[in-house]
Amino acid sequence: MQDFLEDLCFGAGRLTLKARESLSGLKINAKRDKDYVTETDVAAEEYITSRIKAEFPEHSILGEEMGLTEGSGERWIIDPIDGTNSFMHGLPFYCISVAFERDGEVQLGGVYAPVLDEFFIGIKGAGAFLNDKKISVSSTKDIGMSMAVTGFACLREGKTEYGLRLFNNVVPNVRDIRRHGSAAIDTCYLAAGRFDLYWENFLNIYDLAAAKLILEEAGGILTDFSGTEENLYSEVAASNNRLHSKVLELLNK
Repeated sequence: MQDFLEDLCFGAGRLTLKARESLSGLKINAKRDKDYVTETDVAAEEYITSRIKAEFPEHSILGEEMGLTEGSGERWIIDPIDGTNSFMHGLPFYCISVAFERDGEVQLGGVYAPVLDEFFIGIKGAGAFLNDKKISVSSTKDIGMSMAVTGFACLREGKTEYGLRLFNNVVPNVRDIRRHGSAAIDTCYLAAGRFDLYWENFLNIYDLAAAKLILEEAGGILTDFSGTEENLYSEVAASNNRLHSKVLELLNK
């Protein structure tokens, strides 16, 4: 199963790299204001979905572009391109995200950034890896020395003021901050110790199903702003675990 998941991610990645050669002719549609889907998003999801259906016809599939295909208690959760705006503009910070879930619990999660040639995988109970090397979260304990990363979801109409308030609560208290425009990449970078904390709002399960497992297997934690999973994905607070109580405190000011 692990090899199959990796092959899905790399195959879809090759498809996106080919599409990057002619971005000027890319067909783009607006799903809603500020939320776009390209023909490559659809093609990548069709590629992944067709491979899964051929190999595991009884499995359920949840994809960002095609919705839910009902099946057994085993489910694949797909974001064919997380970071579509970056992809559209020729930037490297986009990825393919694929998670395999059994009975409501993710067992495998793969995140592949094709331009960067970085493949992250989380294996339930067996750790997290970047290009076959085991990774772990940072050891930062002082919020003032932390490197933070965040995002602003495209579906933010009427929520800008709230998002800026969270930004202003956190930024003065950390050492520095970055933004890539891909929730999965940001979470994987946290898992690899490149960042110490991450927050965002108004996401969906396909954005983070794979990356959440990768982070947890690397020793990190991802919750909602209350520290539970009650409002997970609507609210996302993630850290190296050592800083989590402080992160939640700042987000709830």
